Amino acid sequence: MRRAITIYVKSEWKIKPFASTFTTGYLPQHKIERFIWREDAMMLRVATEVAAELGLKLEVWDLATPRGWFNAIINKVKSTPTIIFDDHRLQGVISKAELVDRLKDTVDQLAT
Repeated sequence: MRRAITIYVKSEWKIKPFASTFTTGYLPQHKIERFIWREDAMMLRVATEVAAELGLKLEVWDLATPRGWFNAIINKVKSTPTIIFDDHRLQGVISKAELVDRLKDTVDQLAT
């Protein structure tokens, strides 16, 4: 059984053209930043707080990476954000209280 909360999120790489402002005659450089969707960021924050509160490890898989994408296929993740804990699958944005409520019974059963 899992002793960790696993969350799947999706990020993107965004290119900001000509982010440098050098006046020395060098060509301007592009800047590449990682962007995570708002819903995924909210659930990542909630999952981090809940994992700390319940004393569990947090595993984060990003579908933008090959390892995260392959792991999501193995675990049949269809959309993000998705939280998996001990055969419980929660998809979409949920509140912290609802996540704690759903996971607390499972954590209590594992502790005994």
